[in-house]
Amino acid sequence: MAEVIGTNTAGIGVSGTGSKYGVYGTSTGNFAGVVGQNGGGNTTAPGVYAQTKNTGPGLLAISGLAYLIDALFSTDLDTAATNWTQKYPDKAGLFIGDVAISGALQIGQTSNKSLTLASSLSGTSADFSGAVNIAAVTGKTCEFSGTANVGGTLTAKTCNVSDAASVGGKLTAKTCDVSGAMSVGDELTGTTCEFKGNTKTGVHGVNGSGSGTTPKFGCGVSGESDNGYGVYGASKAASGVYGTSGSGGLAGEFVGNVSVTGRVTANDVFLSGADCAEEFDAAGDLEPGTVTVLDDDGALCACQHPYDKRVAGVISGAGEFAPAIVLDRRQSTRRRAPVALVGKAYCKVDASDGPIAVGDLLTSSATPGHAMRAADPTRAFGSIIGKALKPLPAGRGLLPILVALQ
Repeated sequence: MAEVIGTNTAGIGVSGTGSKYGVYGTSTGNFAGVVGQNGGGNTTAPGVYAQTKNTGPGLLAISGLAYLIDALFSTDLDTAATNWTQKYPDKAGLFIGDVAISGALQIGQTSNKSLTLASSLSGTSADFSGAVNIAAVTGKTCEFSGTANVGGTLTAKTCNVSDAASVGGKLTAKTCDVSGAMSVGDELTGTTCEFKGNTKTGVHGVNGSGSGTTPKFGCGVSGESDNGYGVYGASKAASGVYGTSGSGGLAGEFVGNVSVTGRVTANDVFLSGADCAEEFDAAGDLEPGTVTVLDDDGALCACQHPYDKRVAGVISGAGEFAPAIVLDRRQSTRRRAPVALVGKAYCKVDASDGPIAVGDLLTSSATPGHAMRAADPTRAFGSIIGKALKPLPAGRGLLPILVALQ
């Protein structure tokens, strides 16, 4: 079994002093060269304890057999140990090779203690109360109460940060709770990510260029959801979502429909549509551009008589003109159709009763759903729908008009 066994119920089990190594252990099999455990009733004491009073490490652990030092480092163990001592002075322990920790790892008791790893850290649980600088972290639970700097990827089921953390690669966690500052260089993925801040930004995303990416120009912060909200913002006193642009761009851009249940306040409004329309009940299907009148029930129907004083207007949306605003748009069991109230709209016209010139007033005609030139001023009052913006010498057509009900 073991060449040296030391037991002491009150003091040190094994003590070694030497000019090079106080205690030296080598295993030629698949077991450890040195094993330390606490088998007594005092379960709080460590199995192996190391400290240094000089520049050399109190504990030097090497992965690989001692006789492989020549092949691995092109020198003998003593020379390699001297070089490591000079490179890593004043260390209580020095590990050459990978380190596997199956339990919890606790670093430091005060904020001035730190952990620096050039490679990765893998474990079930990691609790850091001091500063941490690691190439990559993989663990079931990672808790940082100090400053954490992960150069690669941090993967954990639960990640809690109370001070500050910087991840150069990806951060992947089922739950990520951050009360300090968090910086992620690549991608943050998690089922629940909560960032708590007092006066500073809870989540801050920066995109240097993003040219040629999707969405357009890339994103500082991107949110996606299959069923819920892609991005949700709420505030008790200020704006739930705030956007600004300092280079002539848009402070906000929406591709698709936008629903607002409250008020909209704006200094100026740019609308690409051509008219202001309002929906009415319709007695049947009415094409855009149709001249309509009101029936006995107050519903829209196509005109059939000239100079009809029940004329309501033209159905909006014909030709290249779409309505800018549609009032009274709502769900109804009856057909609904928008009538242009003001602005420009395309209208069905018939020049059979006389050619139409630019500026001519238009009224209802005997041709169903068509307008004609209002040649009789005495009959036109109360039946005018608008003014022609283009001529029509003969026949029927679709003309742009300036809506002017009178």
